[in-house]
Parts: sequence; structure tokens; C-alpha cells
Amino acid sequence: MDTPFTTSQGQRRIDRSYPEYLRSWQGQRDILDALDGLVGRIPRAILFAACLVIAGVSVLLDRALANGFSISIFCLVAVAVAAWYGGGRLGYSMAGVSALVSLVTDLAAGHDYGHAISPFWNVVARFGFLLVFAQLLAFQHGRLRRESETARVDPLTGVRTQFGFFSDAEILWGLAMRQGHATSLAYLDLDNFKLLNDTQGHAAGDSALKAVATTLVEAVRSTDVVGRLGGDEFAVLLPDTSSDGAALVLGRVHDCVRLLAQERGWPITVSIGAVEIRPPHPPLAEALRAADQLMYRAKQAGKSGVLIEPAGQTNTADRGCSYVI
Repeated sequence: MDTPFTTSQGQRRIDRSYPEYLRSWQGQRDILDALDGLVGRIPRAILFAACLVIAGVSVLLDRALANGFSISIFCLVAVAVAAWYGGGRLGYSMAGVSALVSLVTDLAAGHDYGHAISPFWNVVARFGFLLVFAQLLAFQHGRLRRESETARVDPLTGVRTQFGFFSDAEILWGLAMRQGHATSLAYLDLDNFKLLNDTQGHAAGDSALKAVATTLVEAVRSTDVVGRLGGDEFAVLLPDTSSDGAALVLGRVHDCVRLLAQERGWPITVSIGAVEIRPPHPPLAEALRAADQLMYRAKQAGKSGVLIEPAGQTNTADRGCSYVI
């Protein structure tokens, strides 16, 4: 008989919801997020001052060096940092300051130009280039932020997508393992959801999904992680929560969904499977497979139930020592 941590139909489904590219991207994203967060926390005034110093030093050194090598390219670094982390206005300001510093140093150096307007034309050209550069970077950064938010938040329910869930849950999962705390992980699936769509339409189905997501968010703490893995399936990570605590939370969710469905005439209920994990923690995807299998057992037992396995149990079907609601 399959145990909660063995290969089964549930494993194939979870593996599809947490593909390999998410695992490989997770490490890269952590590094980028750490760097982005470090620079992003710098106040704009200090950021602008630092960029100003970079631009000024690069222009002055470029004029001072007489070996034919130009280092004015570092002005781009200053404009790029200002536009990326400070937004378009800060980037435009940095472009203008860089061009102005370039003009002042050119005039102060007493270079012999063929025409009187040459230094002014050069600074206009430099400013135009830096301005376009800053605008492109600011636009790209804004678009990436919007795309990142879309990838992490489900537009229908407002909870995390599968990517957002795994991204945030992995962090708390690792923290719980290092601190030695118990963690509960739940997998939820709506019963008769297809019947609801077929009889009352997809608008009713969308309303049900939003109502269930709201119920989940209101039932858990702000530090817990709620995600929609796809369709009518949800997952909840409850850090620092034993099976007893998970039973209280998930039992409340189960009852609220049942009452809500009765009030609105929806033919749905919810089946929930949950596992309590204590260190050493297995991989998150493996623990979610175990919760998924318990959810299937709850469905096979008649649907509209909650099956929770305390830590250390390996065969809920035979031992009969799990919480059943």
C-alpha cells in the first residue's frame, strides 16, 4: 500500500504543479531578490547622491586621463541604478546631471573645438542618449514588477499562484527546519465543483473559488501561506503549527465552506488532507504529495471531510490515529 511519501497518482499531479524549472529558478531568484532588496531599501536621496558621485567621478577621471582610454561609460551605471531603483524621474534627473557635469568639465578643460556650439551639441546628444536609456530601464523595471506580481498572485482569487506559493513556502519551510519547529501543510480540493460549473455556470464557479479563497485567508494568520495550485485546488502552509492547531483551523475552514455553500445554493463541499511535519523536514513537494494523498482518502471516505496526519505516522489508512472531521 502506498504511504504518504511514496509514488502514486498524487505524485504525478504535484510534480506537474511544481516543475523542475521552478526549483532551478528559485535559487537564482533568491540571489536576485536579495540584491534587489538590498539596493531597493536605500532611501532615494542617498541613492541619488551615490549615483551623483559615481557620475561625477567617472566624468572627472575621463577628462583627467590622457592615455586615450574613456571611462565615461560609468555614467551609464549611475543612470541605470537611478532609473532601475528610483524610477523614471530619478533616472531622468541623473541623466541631466551627468550631461551637465560633462559640459562643465569640457568647458573647464579648455578644449579647442572647431565650432563654438560643439560642446553644447555634445551635451545635448549625451543627455538625449542617457534620457532614452533611463526611460527604457524604468519602463522595463516597471513591467517586470507587474509581471512578477501577476505570476505570484492569482488574479481571480487574490491568493498566491502555484509559483507564488512554492516561492514563499520554501522560505518558511527552510526556516522551520533550521529552528526545529513543527509545520502543518494542507491540500484542499472542492467536491462537486464540476457539477457547480455545469449546473450554475462558470460565473458561479468563479464566485465559489473567490469565496473559498477569502475563507482561507480569513481563517489563517498573516504569516501563513495560502495558494491556489490550479482549478479548484488550494494549499495552505501553517508554520509553527502542530496537528492539533491545524485541526482547529482546517475544521473551521471546512465548516465555513459548507455553510457558505448552503447559503448560496452551491452543491459543493471541501475535502482536506493535511500532514504535520517535524524536523528533519522532507522536501516541500514531497510533503505536499502526502497531503494530497490524504485529501484523496478523505474524498474516498465520502467527501466533505478533513484528514490530518500527526508527525511520525506513516500509514493513516491502517492505524486510524489521524484526525478525521
